[in-house]
Amino acid sequence: MAPGAAEPTGYLFHDSNQAAYVQWTKTGSHISGTFEDAYLNPSSPTQVTTDTKSLSGVVSDSNITLTLDQSILGATNLSGTYNGTALVLGIPNSNGTINEVTFTPASVDTYDHDASSLSTQAARAQSAQQKAQQQAQAAAAAQAVVEKDQATVNGDAEAVEGDISDLAGDADFSGDLASVADSLSDEQTGLSQTQSDASTEEAEAQSNPGGDDGAVCQDAAGVAQDGDGVAQDADGVEQSADGVEQDLTAARSGIQTLQSDMAQLQSDETNFQHTPSGAPTTASVNSAISLAQGAINSAIATTNDDIAQANNLFNAAVTAFNQANQAGGCNQPAPTAPSGMTPVS
Repeated sequence: MAPGAAEPTGYLFHDSNQAAYVQWTKTGSHISGTFEDAYLNPSSPTQVTTDTKSLSGVVSDSNITLTLDQSILGATNLSGTYNGTALVLGIPNSNGTINEVTFTPASVDTYDHDASSLSTQAARAQSAQQKAQQQAQAAAAAQAVVEKDQATVNGDAEAVEGDISDLAGDADFSGDLASVADSLSDEQTGLSQTQSDASTEEAEAQSNPGGDDGAVCQDAAGVAQDGDGVAQDADGVEQSADGVEQDLTAARSGIQTLQSDMAQLQSDETNFQHTPSGAPTTASVNSAISLAQGAINSAIATTNDDIAQANNLFNAAVTAFNQANQAGGCNQPAPTAPSGMTPVS
């Protein structure tokens, strides 16, 4: 130790988020040493900032001036008072004001302990922050699962609603039934023409017995052609009935789809504890199925009745032809029977 030098002296300031330690060696009125600080920012309490600055200064009576090699909030010169036991320094605040801070004698071990305490606080804050983040992530993940599950149930409900709408369309047989009716009307018109021509041929055969059998039988051939036209119209009835049959298949498939999707909706509602607002109910689904089944039964009955009428109309045309053929003593081939004419089911 140089002649006249004093033992190093240390002074400590600490509060809940900061510890600062000044120690120096004094030679005469001049001092040199270090300014150490550890700071825990309240707005970011997970990390402690530490720093060590070299200092030099002058002690004159009870006044002290320190010059730092690094600034504190823009100030490198600190001034204050020193009475040999208490050190009071003017430390800049972040708002530009000066705060008088009192340092009291303490060992470097005490400073290290206070700085370590701040690090412990920071570690606890960091642990709490990580725990909060983990909890938030877990909550977000759980919420994501809930939202996904709810979206699944909402999708189920939308599927059922779509099925109900589709089923209503599939069970609307009005177009195909109208087509069957139109074909049947055409066949009725053809039968009327067949019966009219047959009556004319019979009348000619009766009014001219033993006359020109060739002309009479030629008329009978025309009646046979009329009968073939009736058969073709009957085939039109069958073709239109095929359209009804296809719609029946679609409607039955729609019922099965609706039942399956409703079962899925009910299962997911139970599993995920979520029922969408305005979701289809068992009653609404049963009502849709009942209406569709009623339409199916009605379409089957109406179509099969039309097919039966179509067969009867053709048979009536054959009867008219046979009467005309016999009246003229002709041997014309009978009208060709319509193909198919299978009832729908």
